[in-house]
Amino acid sequence: MDDKEERKERVKLLRRQQERKNQLPSLLQQTSIIANKDLTENNVLTLEEIDNHRISINSTDFDFNYLNISFPQQKADELFKILQVFAKDLEEENYLILSKWSDIAVLRVKTDFVLMNFQKLIDLDGDSIYLYLLDYSSGFYIDLYTEWWYLDGKAERRPILVLRVFGKQWIKRIAEAL
Repeated sequence: MDDKEERKERVKLLRRQQERKNQLPSLLQQTSIIANKDLTENNVLTLEEIDNHRISINSTDFDFNYLNISFPQQKADELFKILQVFAKDLEEENYLILSKWSDIAVLRVKTDFVLMNFQKLIDLDGDSIYLYLLDYSSGFYIDLYTEWWYLDGKAERRPILVLRVFGKQWIKRIAEAL
């Protein structure tokens, strides 16, 4: 890398560190309220660990080995029922990522609170939440977007929740539960 590229990378890192310093306390406070437990900086991967986390995610087969299920947001209770198949796994420490803060914060926490609070987490983020097992063998994300849907006899733009499940074991559990 030449001096110009090194300088550019250094500036990028400094901006990211400053963004983390500014935003992490608020994220931890809001997430702690949703989780009903104290989440601290000790629950957050370092920036270097976040970069390694991304490499690990990109090394999986999740881009082509997944299952999607969509729901109108008003039927989030159906999504909740499906997520129950992961309840035991979510009692353990996992990686939890809120899309908006994915560059500065990956939480390593017991994710039991995600089941009851996925809507609150999505509201906090405004877009998506991601959850991965620590060994990256399985995971899921829930994404919120708006789309035209025909439902209950009429077509209209509706907020849609998409559950994308990764990993053969978790896909198999979902298939068996359906």
